[in-house]
Amino acid sequence: MYGVGCSNIEFRFRATEVARILNFDRLNRIHRARDDSGQNEAERSNACIGEAIVDGGALKWKYHEALDSLENEDVKNLSIDELSKLEENAMERNAWCVAKDVTERIQGEPGRAGDFMQSFVTHQKEDQFSFNTEQLKQFVSTTESKQNDVPGHAYYEKINAFTEQHVHVRELYLEYIKGDSQQNSGVLCEFCTRFPPSRDSLHRVPRPKPDETALPDLKYLPFDKTPITSPEGHPREIDDYQPRAQIKRHVKEGNLTLEDSESIVEFSKTFAVQELHVRKYLEHLQYLELKKSKRKDDRKYQRETDSQKKYADYNWEQMFTAGTLKKLKVSALNLFLEKHQLGNKKMKKSEKLVLISACLAKAQLDKVTSEQPAKKVNVEENVDFHDGEHEEETGDEEDDYDSVQADDTDSDDNNECDDKEYNGSSKDYDVVLQEIGSSSEEEEDDEDDEQEVNDGIEDEFCSRVGRCVTTFRS
Repeated sequence: MYGVGCSNIEFRFRATEVARILNFDRLNRIHRARDDSGQNEAERSNACIGEAIVDGGALKWKYHEALDSLENEDVKNLSIDELSKLEENAMERNAWCVAKDVTERIQGEPGRAGDFMQSFVTHQKEDQFSFNTEQLKQFVSTTESKQNDVPGHAYYEKINAFTEQHVHVRELYLEYIKGDSQQNSGVLCEFCTRFPPSRDSLHRVPRPKPDETALPDLKYLPFDKTPITSPEGHPREIDDYQPRAQIKRHVKEGNLTLEDSESIVEFSKTFAVQELHVRKYLEHLQYLELKKSKRKDDRKYQRETDSQKKYADYNWEQMFTAGTLKKLKVSALNLFLEKHQLGNKKMKKSEKLVLISACLAKAQLDKVTSEQPAKKVNVEENVDFHDGEHEEETGDEEDDYDSVQADDTDSDDNNECDDKEYNGSSKDYDVVLQEIGSSSEEEEDDEDDEQEVNDGIEDEFCSRVGRCVTTFRS
């Protein structure tokens, strides 16, 4: 198996899964040179695919439109989010149609080795075997002490342990050998014992080694003459002649630089790589080092700036709304806790985030509630606006009930009066300030009953009984 992606964590994990499920004896993935297609089987295959696709016919893209199968009335009622979703779905369906077209063009065309290529359309994501990508990423990105909290952690640990025993992974290279655990620990693992290899002994594929006798030509030894052991009889190091890995090592040791032309010439001869490619990769490493230095300086400046920030320097409400509070450091979160006297510094960061989010959410709720326009309140005859005192009622419960009934009957008349009084010429508004209860002793005895009634109308601004009303001018 040739191609790129050897350093991809998910690929390595899936490669091990496939080897176990399909009971492979061997699995190799090699990518030798990105810029030299002569040494790269994947690049040669891509070239054959390109020639097969370019047959004089253009690839059609628009197989589906976003608004297909929708009536005009349905289109009018679409929101912008729904329309964007339809466009994404149409683009995905078009991509699958194009993939099918490309597959048909490649099928049966000449391949890189004089054979004929076979082409297939991959399964759609929902139909693929691997469904736990998000959990795998979570497991890999979590610290070892917290990995046990990730769903499926036991399975991921099992596959990782199997990979360490059976798979060699280095620079642009991956190789799996069944039974290799015996080479490492002296005994076969449980899997290899239950499903032994088809042959008694399997050897790793010889990794390329330059032919020193061919100099000044830059060539590698033939496959059948490439050794798998060192002159001392020990297994060869995995990246002993891998150009990229060796360039990194020589640069780190200070033995290879862009300014030293002699070191580049010597490296080119030793590892059978053209000087052009050596220089190009050195420039790439130099650029990466520049970016690393810039990021380091930026982090240093950011730390210094953050250490000087105060509580008022953060827009807490905006960060809460945007969901970026979790990006703050613990020291910044402590500023909020100290300001509002919440929790303590010994809390976990996740707990602090929950507490701060709850506080900010409550503040936003209070703000929205306070900004609601004041509602008009009907004025009761038993409320004195002159002295602000609530007159005592002497009637019994039945009289109070009749009074409420009468007021309800005359509600339309009262509303008419209210409309005339609040026609825009006056800026007076009635607002309920406080629930003062009733004044009669008999009503005080029925406090529990009144509480049930008040509970049912506590959100109402306009109430007839037991309310204190005042007037203010805006």
